[in-house]
Amino acid sequence: MIVRHTVARHGDEVRWSTAVRCLACDHEVETDSNAGDSAARAAVLAANGAWIVRLTGLGPRPIRVLRTLRDLLGLSPVVARGRLDNLAHGTRVEMEALLARFVREGAEGTCVRVESTAGPR
Repeated sequence: MIVRHTVARHGDEVRWSTAVRCLACDHEVETDSNAGDSAARAAVLAANGAWIVRLTGLGPRPIRVLRTLRDLLGLSPVVARGRLDNLAHGTRVEMEALLARFVREGAEGTCVRVESTAGPR
């Protein structure tokens, strides 16, 4: 059996797809959802690494960005301001969708791949 997980951005939404193909009969089944399950998420993170959202500026109307941070991430303005360099982490697609929401409110920022700190064992 071959299992393939895909995550893609459609506007502000993140869509997850899982395709399962039987090697014996070549039958394939695909499912789509707005929320990936833990196995799908782990597979995408293992294949592509973890990413973070880093805001470099709150723009001309910081209150709008801070309100969005509160609504999307549950962060108070004080906590959010202290974590602008590492607001959230996840798949690249998830972080790009999140960043797009902040940019729409006037923020400036980027998505950055998290470098693994684990060394060879």
